[in-house]
Amino acid sequence: MKIILSLKYLKVKAALLVLLILSSATNQGAGAEADELAGLKAEAEALFAQRQDLDRAAEAAACFRRVLALDPTDQSAAVRLLRVLVWLGVQSDGPKEQAYYQEAVETARTALIHHPDHPGLHYWLGAAYGLLANQAGPWRAMSLVEPIKKEMTKVLELDPGYEYGGADRVLGRLFTKLPSFLGGDKTKAEDHLRKAVGLGPRYWLNHLYLADLLIGQKRIQEARDLLQEVMSSEPLPDYRPESAEWREAAQKLLASTSADPRAVK
Repeated sequence: MKIILSLKYLKVKAALLVLLILSSATNQGAGAEADELAGLKAEAEALFAQRQDLDRAAEAAACFRRVLALDPTDQSAAVRLLRVLVWLGVQSDGPKEQAYYQEAVETARTALIHHPDHPGLHYWLGAAYGLLANQAGPWRAMSLVEPIKKEMTKVLELDPGYEYGGADRVLGRLFTKLPSFLGGDKTKAEDHLRKAVGLGPRYWLNHLYLADLLIGQKRIQEARDLLQEVMSSEPLPDYRPESAEWREAAQKLLASTSADPRAVK
């Protein structure tokens, strides 16, 4: 009888040992995956900081894709990937440009399944729609107007200041570019863009869009004042590559208004 009990004890002990080994292996695996994720994210962020080099930007996108493959719920990686995809699209042309914007749309839609109320995901989805509309034919562009409005309205509900007045910036640009018979409205456009400038006084794309609207209305000095702000203020630290391009665009707009005989000196 004692022998039987002893055997049973040994079997239980062996089973517990197996469970401990399996548990340890599982924990080690989880720890290794966490380390891999942390390393990938650090590498992606380092590459993202060098995105003025488009090869580095493409490598950053690849790293963020790998992060999301390991953890589809990582919202910060999704937002970073969206931002770098838009940057790469703006720097590209033709089919490659559209491919980046389309990937951004698909990335945002997937991430919104996990985080339906994240303002950044709604913002970048709407921004990608807008950039696709710029490249599309008239019918395709028209079909994207309402989705853009829907996403930006959601951002205004969740976080009006997101991306330095991003929702107002996109809506202002949309109302500027749309013909009146499709809902274009210069008064609404100016209202949104002035809000964006107020929310993002150093996010210079706000100033460029508002200056472009004012130039179209022959309000040259107002536009020049905005552009001078771009030329004289300091860029946002996390937007230096974008800011370099925005400042160059502001300089060109200033030069064009100086050549305009209606410009106020």
